Amino acid sequence: MIVKSRQVCFGKNSGHLINRIKDLGEDALVKRGTFSTEIIWGKRSYIFPSVNKKDYSTFRKGLFLFGKVRSEAQAFLKNNPNFRLPKEERSIYFAPIEPPSDIKICATDLNHAYWRIALNKGVISNATYKRGLPKAFKNVRLASLSTLGAGRTFMQINQGKLTTQSVTIGGDDDLKRVYKLIRFTCFRHMAKLKKLLGKDFLAYKTDCIYYVDTPKNREMVGDYFTKNNLTFKQLS
Repeated sequence: MIVKSRQVCFGKNSGHLINRIKDLGEDALVKRGTFSTEIIWGKRSYIFPSVNKKDYSTFRKGLFLFGKVRSEAQAFLKNNPNFRLPKEERSIYFAPIEPPSDIKICATDLNHAYWRIALNKGVISNATYKRGLPKAFKNVRLASLSTLGAGRTFMQINQGKLTTQSVTIGGDDDLKRVYKLIRFTCFRHMAKLKKLLGKDFLAYKTDCIYYVDTPKNREMVGDYFTKNNLTFKQLS
């Protein structure tokens, strides 16, 4: 499918255009996402932001990250065609035994975990890492990694009727493996700390680990993250 032009539409929501397509009984494709709804009609693509104009403007300023991350991930693949994925661990894990109600609990949370791991693994360069650090780019940097290799899936409008049929445009299995490398590495770090903490481990959720609060445990967790070139903040 060749799309000749793309335009960002403010002022009206996507429903107006969809209703017009329905009234005309024409074919189109619709993709609803977190930040926008995209409609491909004829040879044009229409983008309707899901957030207000100010927030969308901030998001658009960080769109350069998508191209940078993709090109650098492709370079990583070229240099590491046979890279191995870590063992897949759970993304969320709770200790099977409820902790006593009188213990003090603390947590250590990784800063921009996936972004930092992408740097550590050589998926992105130090320059791209630094450019993506501003707080305003948080959602963009997450999206630029999570969409690696992902095709864009659209719902079909056939002769003016919205169907449950979908079509996927693009997609790259090798780039999907790069994103898995980042995610699985994060979960692997949590699983290793779970083992180190032993009976003092309480839970982890993606990039934050909870455990019995003692000076020894805080030091052990902090030392582990520092040794693995990860930055973090201490909670509670």
